[in-house]
Amino acid sequence: MNTFYQIPVTLKTRLLAFKAAFPAVVALFLFSLLMIRTVHAQGPVVAIGSATSCTSGTAVTVPITVQNFTNIGAVSLDMLYDSTKLTYTGFNSAALSGNLIVNNPGPAGSPFGRVLISWFSLTSANIGSGLLMNLTFTANGSSTVNWNTAVVGQCELADGNGDVISNAVFTNGSVTVGGAAISTQPVSNLSLANGASGSLSVVASGASSYQWQVSVAGGAWTNLSNGGGYSGVTSATLEIVAASSMNGNQYRVQVSGGGCSPVPSSSSALTVVSTGGGMNATVKVLLEGAYIGNGEMLPALYDIYVNNGLSLADTPDPDVTDTLTISLWDPADLSVPVYSQKHVLRTNSECDFTLPGSYSGQSYWISVNHRSSLEIWSSSAVVFSNNVVYDFTSDLTNTFNDGFTDPQIETFDGKYVMISGDVNQDGNIEGADANQLFSSQDANVFDLLLDDITFDGYVDLVDYNQGFTNSGNSPFFARPY
Repeated sequence: MNTFYQIPVTLKTRLLAFKAAFPAVVALFLFSLLMIRTVHAQGPVVAIGSATSCTSGTAVTVPITVQNFTNIGAVSLDMLYDSTKLTYTGFNSAALSGNLIVNNPGPAGSPFGRVLISWFSLTSANIGSGLLMNLTFTANGSSTVNWNTAVVGQCELADGNGDVISNAVFTNGSVTVGGAAISTQPVSNLSLANGASGSLSVVASGASSYQWQVSVAGGAWTNLSNGGGYSGVTSATLEIVAASSMNGNQYRVQVSGGGCSPVPSSSSALTVVSTGGGMNATVKVLLEGAYIGNGEMLPALYDIYVNNGLSLADTPDPDVTDTLTISLWDPADLSVPVYSQKHVLRTNSECDFTLPGSYSGQSYWISVNHRSSLEIWSSSAVVFSNNVVYDFTSDLTNTFNDGFTDPQIETFDGKYVMISGDVNQDGNIEGADANQLFSSQDANVFDLLLDDITFDGYVDLVDYNQGFTNSGNSPFFARPY
């Protein structure tokens, strides 16, 4: 009896079915192998990496990495970068040996620098995935680093037979110079009368945070907190209300940005001068927007306090118009002021302040700054003595004039006033100021705001019209340096 017929019908049926289907199964298996080979046979990838430097002028290394880099017989690459930001300094490669040439020819059209890379070998390279080479640059700014794939034939790979690989991929990279850079340091010395206010400031690019610090009696630097005579400790400007205990303190700011280590500013020494034995001085100034005639101005600062319901203890005198920053400058060195403090301006144009006795008999230029007016300077250095008065309001010749535009405006009754409208404090009244005034209009806010150049407590169309009118003459501040 044939043993095949002893197999149960169901199993026999399955065997017969498998026998009939076997060629198709084998074909499907071979097709699957072919598909796997195609998917994994991807073209080689040549990628420029990214590099970061926290300080301009330092060396950076830009890696060039590869993937699927097998059976490669020749390489031709053309790299472009901004030559005003990067300076090529060299290369190194342990992966490519033999006929390797790396050139840095002239710019490929300003401002692009170029690096040309050429290599071939009779023995194919089989790096697979890894580092092809490193290029080094001196970085003075951020720049993209790109393959010149826009020009056919500039970036190519060939296999061991010398045939160009059509599906090679070239990806770009970059160099980023991060971190903060301080362009303007705080003044090296700040002198304040006991109880007077002053400030220290820096100007920095790439900054995301600030932290002011103090060193007492030459001790370690410690972070400041707001309060106790300090404000703005995490901003670009530190405000100080001087106390005798602060005399001799050193101050600096740590500026951070770009994930890099903080950059410390230079230090500033604070001298707190006792008002006893000092001398009094007065500067007379009128503000265009606040002027009402007869040498008088609106009591704007007082009105704002009263109308906002602030406590009487905080309210200034009823004859206070606003505040000014008075600075004194040594004629031999106009780079930084020897004195700079904010003082109240009274409605009668007088701004009174007290100086140390050591200023007596010395000559200084006087500059006056107001939050929304053009800066003005005395026409020459002024000899200081007790109760000295310098009057900017009586004669235009008392204000420094560089001959381009008048530094002040004459009023209907023959007085001279600071020109209103420099709300962005760039030393020029022009379209940018007018646009800011137009954007700042808010009829619901009653306050002595930066953009309130008419001193009525509101920023509205009246402010815009005055700023727009003044901007038509494009006046600039005039300085003796």
